[in-house]
Amino acid sequence: MQNDQYPAGSRDEELSFSLPVENEILILKLRAEFGAECSAINPDIPPAVVNEFLTSVYAWERDIFRHAAPVSIYQKIGKPDFPKADGLSDEAVEQALKRLKRLLARHGIRLEMQGDYSCRDLYAFITEELFLFEIDDIDLPQYTHHFCYEDFHPNHELDIRDRAVEFLGDWSRQAINEHDDRLADPFVHPDARNFSKEYVLHKVRRVFTTYRAFQNFHYRIKNIVTDMDDADGSGIGYAEGLVEYDAATASGGVAHFEGPFMLYFFNNGEGWKMFYFIVPGFSWDE
Repeated sequence: MQNDQYPAGSRDEELSFSLPVENEILILKLRAEFGAECSAINPDIPPAVVNEFLTSVYAWERDIFRHAAPVSIYQKIGKPDFPKADGLSDEAVEQALKRLKRLLARHGIRLEMQGDYSCRDLYAFITEELFLFEIDDIDLPQYTHHFCYEDFHPNHELDIRDRAVEFLGDWSRQAINEHDDRLADPFVHPDARNFSKEYVLHKVRRVFTTYRAFQNFHYRIKNIVTDMDDADGSGIGYAEGLVEYDAATASGGVAHFEGPFMLYFFNNGEGWKMFYFIVPGFSWDE
């Protein structure tokens, strides 16, 4: 007869010991079989909860996605008849776009945009490009395929604006650090001097340690310029504007900074990185 008696706590300890190993195995299986990437598990989450989640994800991938046949979006929505964009008036193309979006939504397909684009451009994009894109043919309640227009047609001006907003926000919170992959290495000064990312961060930290906090931080982006090479997708760009803020010292004093800012970026086809900046309160010279 099998002995099902365990010393107090030993069963839980055995389960607790084995689950992290099983969780690691499940992560490896998801990566190897389905190309799924799982980030590091939060150590505060109980291993049993993590195991339940990973097990359900693996079952989903195995039973649903593995057997889903690829189908074009045009096929997915029933191969509807549609007029060409260049044959429609502005009013007609606006109505045709509304009908097309409703049809896509009924089949669990949603197109999102970060920028503003004309109805004609969006209609042409859907009928001439998105229709050809293949997706897994999955019909499940609440399951939606999300697409972003900028993934197909990058909006470089919008990307630089986002980078500028992120940098200025991090500057105001004194949150710029070595983990910021938006910063280039090296930085390039207009006089041709090069500075390593490590050196620049050292100078930034000196500013942050001089002032315990930045307060009343305000900025306005006045202009964004990009110069792209369509052949290889590389280019440079910058954002400029005005900024002002108060810098509080540990002794209780306050220094006021205001003036123009300039943020310079380059893109080598892998996204925009900052390679030089001018911000009141920061000096490139010792």
